[in-house]
Amino acid sequence: MSRDIVWITLESVRQDHTSLGGHHRDTTPFLSSLADRTTGAAFERCFSHDVWTRASSASILTGLASSAHRTWTQENRLSSDVPTVPEALRDAGYRTACVSPNPQLSDATGLARGFDHFHYLGKDTLVEEAGIPTVLRYLTKLNTHSAGYTTDTGKHSVGYVSNAIAKRHVREAAANDEDLFLYTHLGDSHHPYYPPKPYQDLYADDFEMSVEEALDLVMEMSDDLHGYIARGVPFTEDEWNALQAMYDATIRYVDDTVRSLVEYAEERLDDPIVVVTADHGELFGEKGMLAHMVVADDAVSHAPPRRLRRRRRRESRRRRPTRGRDDGGARRRRRRLRRRGGGRTRSGGPRVRRHATERRSLREQARHDSGARPRVRRRALPRGRPDESPDARLPLPAQRVRRGTVRPPRRDDGRRRRPPGRARDAGREGRVVARNLRGPDVRAGRTGRVRRVDDLAPRRPRLPLNGGVREVRTR
Repeated sequence: MSRDIVWITLESVRQDHTSLGGHHRDTTPFLSSLADRTTGAAFERCFSHDVWTRASSASILTGLASSAHRTWTQENRLSSDVPTVPEALRDAGYRTACVSPNPQLSDATGLARGFDHFHYLGKDTLVEEAGIPTVLRYLTKLNTHSAGYTTDTGKHSVGYVSNAIAKRHVREAAANDEDLFLYTHLGDSHHPYYPPKPYQDLYADDFEMSVEEALDLVMEMSDDLHGYIARGVPFTEDEWNALQAMYDATIRYVDDTVRSLVEYAEERLDDPIVVVTADHGELFGEKGMLAHMVVADDAVSHAPPRRLRRRRRRESRRRRPTRGRDDGGARRRRRRLRRRGGGRTRSGGPRVRRHATERRSLREQARHDSGARPRVRRRALPRGRPDESPDARLPLPAQRVRRGTVRPPRRDDGRRRRPPGRARDAGREGRVVARNLRGPDVRAGRTGRVRRVDDLAPRRPRLPLNGGVREVRTR
């Protein structure tokens, strides 16, 4: 008998805002408890195939990249020629069921193919898909599982309804002794970040404004998302704190929803495989953006670690050695972050990207304020043009004299000199230093590194040793 599979995808949950990702708020305690199990495994380098739900969900359900399934725009739907994981499991005898409140994961996008039971929870289909008894229980729990009694549907959470339908399939599969593949998409962490009532003041101590003002802010941000992006996301530090606190509160509610479903499935199914991941992350000022679907960034592509119930590897297996305190991948990411001016400041706000000229002027101003000696940039001389500046006596950048222009001095023992133009000639007798070059053409040759020559004559006519060379010093 095959094992049951419960796959849970979280909406818009970025990795560094989870407890597993080292967030300062304990937003995902249940996912952390899965990590502590001896039969659990973590995948900390879990990256989404795309930056929005339709393309990333298509990659999850097909095992293909976006360039292969090509479901990456609003006009594209999954082609019927692309095989899916639900189709393969259904052919293998599984009962396949999916619950989704997101229209990007629906029959309209071609992603419902392969599921025996597909439930899309929209405004017009909620009662039909969930059933009247479930909807009535949900209405009595609006103050605990949603925003209360309000007609603004954007404020409501549907995690309770999603779990109710998913639990129904768990019960039926257990009663009929069927292998179950359950795929549920929890969308309550999508913007607007409006958490249910018991979670609204969960992190209220981390911002100064009132909870009501924070709730109004998240709704205003979501309604005018592109307007805020066009204006350069002009949020104050307290507003950033409020936005992220409300976002973390929705993640905490989603984590409790996952706990309820997983515990229910483990009680009724025989050792199911449980997978928890996210379709993508979320942007909070990175590259001047909000939400997702706009740019590719680690904040929107790094999904939370998956927790797959299987046997843990032996503890005696040695880890692959790394250089320094972290691996090369982390160092490369930090270097890319510094080059493009991305990331965040210590206060949590977006880092300002400056032009190279502006950064140079800021460094020069800082050196001037500190009283440091200003830097003098040395430049290479143009070919054939003498330098009459006061810095003429300074050493020039490394240049090479054209082959045959300067000959090494004759050896004292009278033996035959090596052919001119060899690097070892100048290397044996010492390196020549050039200064105050005069001549139409000074090019790279093979006689060694030039350090100082007072006046260098043109190559033609060929001069004897020291002809046209006022001073030659060797080391």
